[in-house]
Amino acid sequence: SFPEMTVDIDRVHIMRKEFHLARFSLREPSLTVERLKNGEINLATLFPASKQEEKTAQPTDNPLLFNLKEAVIDGATIHFTDQTVPGHFQTTLQPLKIQVENFSTAHESMADFLLAFTSERGEEVTVEGSFSSLPLHVNAGLTVTNIQLDKYRPYYQGALAAALNADKTDVRANIEFAPENHIFMITNAGQPLLCR
Repeated sequence: SFPEMTVDIDRVHIMRKEFHLARFSLREPSLTVERLKNGEINLATLFPASKQEEKTAQPTDNPLLFNLKEAVIDGATIHFTDQTVPGHFQTTLQPLKIQVENFSTAHESMADFLLAFTSERGEEVTVEGSFSSLPLHVNAGLTVTNIQLDKYRPYYQGALAAALNADKTDVRANIEFAPENHIFMITNAGQPLLCR
């Protein structure tokens, strides 16, 4: 759900399949995401893919060009439940903000982005950097503070024999992701893993 959505159109060329938007914004949207016991995400069931459409889809010589100068999702709330882990896992991310500038589907076009959110237990996550959609390539800096390690015990208690002495941890890292070039790297960003 969302109380307000705004789309400012710059220009559209239907015959050339070009769509240029000046701004897209969502104010205080709320989303409930649930990972079911069979591993499926509830949102995927809303828009089931048509296998017949996938088989008949053909590449086009005149692909869609979509340009967006600015996109903002502000004050969002995400409720997440995972039924695949023992005892279930639940968390709420609020407020959540996403900001994207100069996005384009043009080949190798780079856009800047910011993702920031806080969990119900005061964990703060910020991811900021740039990305291209064609081909997919992401370069970003990640900062996480006050990770509550005990909160995520359902995910590691069966695989990690050692006990974790720290209650909280902070992480700073750089991320590069480029699947076309088989690149997925997380580096330290010059800061040690901080535990307390």
